[in-house]
Amino acid sequence: MTAPSAAAARSLSLENAFITRKLSWEPGIGLRTVSLRHHATGTEYVREEPACEFLVEINGKTLFGYKEERVHIVDGERQRSGFAVEWEGVEEAAGTLKIHLRLPEIDARLSVCHELLEGEAAMTKWLEITAGTVPLTLGKCFFEVLNAAPGPMAEMECFTRSGLTRAERMFVTHGFDDILQMHHTGRAEGCFVANEAPGPLNRFLFYPQWTDTTLSIGYNCDTAPFRKYLEPGERFVSHRSLLMLYRGERDAAAVRNRFRACLRQRLPPPACDELMYCTWIPFTKNIDEALLLDLAERAAALKASTFVIDDGWFVSGGWKVDEAKFPRGLEPVAEKVRSLGMRLGLWFNIGTDYGIEGEHPEEDAIDDTGRKKTNGFVPRNHVKCLASAHRERLLEKLTELATRYGVGYFKLDFSSIISPYGLLRIGCHSREHRHHRDGSDALLEQYAALDFLRDGLRSRFPDLILDFSFESFGTDWPNLAALQSSRLHHSSNLNTKDPELCSALDIRNTLYRFNTVLPIERIMGSLICLEGDQVVENLLTAWTGAPLVAGDLRRLPQEVGQRIATLVEKMSELHRAGPLHEFEKLRGDQPVRRGQWDGFARWNASGHGILCLFRNGSAETPLIRLDLPRTGCVELHEMESGERLLSTSAEALREGVELPWAQGRGYRCLSFR
Repeated sequence: MTAPSAAAARSLSLENAFITRKLSWEPGIGLRTVSLRHHATGTEYVREEPACEFLVEINGKTLFGYKEERVHIVDGERQRSGFAVEWEGVEEAAGTLKIHLRLPEIDARLSVCHELLEGEAAMTKWLEITAGTVPLTLGKCFFEVLNAAPGPMAEMECFTRSGLTRAERMFVTHGFDDILQMHHTGRAEGCFVANEAPGPLNRFLFYPQWTDTTLSIGYNCDTAPFRKYLEPGERFVSHRSLLMLYRGERDAAAVRNRFRACLRQRLPPPACDELMYCTWIPFTKNIDEALLLDLAERAAALKASTFVIDDGWFVSGGWKVDEAKFPRGLEPVAEKVRSLGMRLGLWFNIGTDYGIEGEHPEEDAIDDTGRKKTNGFVPRNHVKCLASAHRERLLEKLTELATRYGVGYFKLDFSSIISPYGLLRIGCHSREHRHHRDGSDALLEQYAALDFLRDGLRSRFPDLILDFSFESFGTDWPNLAALQSSRLHHSSNLNTKDPELCSALDIRNTLYRFNTVLPIERIMGSLICLEGDQVVENLLTAWTGAPLVAGDLRRLPQEVGQRIATLVEKMSELHRAGPLHEFEKLRGDQPVRRGQWDGFARWNASGHGILCLFRNGSAETPLIRLDLPRTGCVELHEMESGERLLSTSAEALREGVELPWAQGRGYRCLSFR
């Protein structure tokens, strides 16, 4: 660390081959970004009016990272920062920059931290706040504040929902809306911005008229409480913002796939992208040893990689195995699954006292009326607070299960923090729990419990796959924070058991939206049922994300099962040659209607992959346009038979190639090399 004279102004810079961010420190005024340049275009993003860089409320006063005395447009008052700030020093390493500031009034340190992402015009930013000799209480907090765009703000278009929904000129978002896109159509240039704060804690504020806080990225501070208490010497590390600059059309697959690549750099190691089978649909809790041994054989014949035992395996009394269903325990099923070459998956409740009814009532969550929280329309079970000693109890139990049964995948379920169905009051208002003080800081600490479980299990079982479902995470739309906690994320309970209620097309439309920019290989969007007349179409639908299937496999005709196994095996071969992480929906962002065909493509870094088309009763011959990252010949083969359908060039495929439907089938599944 260097520590030049505190009175001196100074310039700092963070740079790679793609992006440069320059900052300036001015004594008495503070820290600000003076330049954000995209090397591919030469565009300067920073507007003339300086933004405040960050803001955080400490002990009831607001600290602005940069604050010129000026009249604010809202109230006409002159605003100043609530604290004097002094320069302390800077740490610079390969790709990182940490600027250390001192708050002498309260003997605290605040560090403004940046990290470049590898190979992209992208970086993350966060704050680290360390209490000195007195306790601190942190309130409102925006860890990134920018006045930056590739052109005049009046010419910018902003999009929420990962770039799908056009936003107003001024807006506030929170919850699942954790990714924004700002785009200049005339210049074909823009940026993606992500907020890694979890669930309802994340917040974007976009008000171009407030030039000092034009785009503010941080924590919610009204509909969801945020507070952090620090004891002397304790440090708080905020969540991060992520910024990526790009050149290209707003909805171009190449632009979105580059942003996916940035997001992957912030995620845990990927899980398998092979077929997973789950017992939930249609059996729900009606499972036993004989049924599961039979289903395991059938799932293995389909080339499934993971066999998941869902709810119904335990009863009350410390999550005890149901002896009526499993008189020999789960060991015979676990051993059978592993002997068939599959990973054992196990559903587990982390959110309520289901399975431990009445045990440790001191760990129950308390709502804002002082009552114990219950889940659902009809109260059945008390909700457990994840910021109590319940988190340690969970880690102990999950460790025991993983050790005893060789579990390779946990589906961790049931709402505790907040419900995605709107049926649960947020957080916990107990003042007696181990890891939070009151209702204001409970939400932050409850989400921290998910990372506590993740890190504790990962240290013991490095290959274990954790999945905090959308219910346990509390959001009905998958977001970046959920993927950071989970190697796989069960994001929806949609299924095709009853096609009159929900069809494969309905599920594809949902997954197309979920997977706009999020890494598709981590999102399990439904429980696709391998039943009925559309079994193969259902399987192909599952490949829109991480493939999770269900259904009564005893009813699957042998011939259909063989076709499924062939497709799964060939998909696995493609993955082994390079994961199919690149993704493109073939008909733009609008939902597909019945009578319109739809489809998607997935490919690896070499430009080899799959193409799935669905007719949906359409009379139109599909015109396929794919912008593959390659040149030269592209051969398309029928996936099932291996028969070559056509040979074309990558250039022709970019312009468009017609692919007629196969007679008698409502889908096509092609591989291309």
